[in-house]
Amino acid sequence: MTKVYEAIRHRHLQSSGSKEGVSERTFSKDGSAVSIEETMISLYQSIESLLPPPKRWAIQFVGSREGEGTSTIVKEFARVSAVKLGKKVLIIDADRLKPTQSLLFKVPLEYPLQDVLSGVISLEKALCPVADSNLSVSLLARGSTSAPELFDHPGIGALWERLKEQFDLIVIDTPPLTILPDCLAISSKVDGTILV
Repeated sequence: MTKVYEAIRHRHLQSSGSKEGVSERTFSKDGSAVSIEETMISLYQSIESLLPPPKRWAIQFVGSREGEGTSTIVKEFARVSAVKLGKKVLIIDADRLKPTQSLLFKVPLEYPLQDVLSGVISLEKALCPVADSNLSVSLLARGSTSAPELFDHPGIGALWERLKEQFDLIVIDTPPLTILPDCLAISSKVDGTILV
């Protein structure tokens, strides 16, 4: 289990009233205590140092197998980037079998970006703002449509550019590598991939 996931798990247990009595801090290699927010800010700064300007990125998060906490890490990374760093952030839930971001943020995701590409709805209808924050959530596609199908669509380039103009950071929550090959299709459109 990763240190980031462990820190998030501890925070969740603490906020849910668990009797395990865990703290919101995890420990770095040198033994010093580090908060989840500090970890996510450090992750953002690492990405910033590795990617060239302009600073409007699409970052994909993928786990090697189910249950590694990728969706939770995506949620925390996006939340901290929006709230603490003031970035305008979009989470795209690309896990068509088990989308979880709408549950984690308690927002309804009625229309996927797939419907924008089909011309059924406007882009605004596919973006669901989270409370009064700089954060929005969207669903990539419904269960039967794979990411390779979507990313082969002739309109995907224009949609991707519109999203990058509107948001400082696009964070994509993809299904694990061992479940679906969708993350491979998405990886050609992003600026970086983080393997959890």
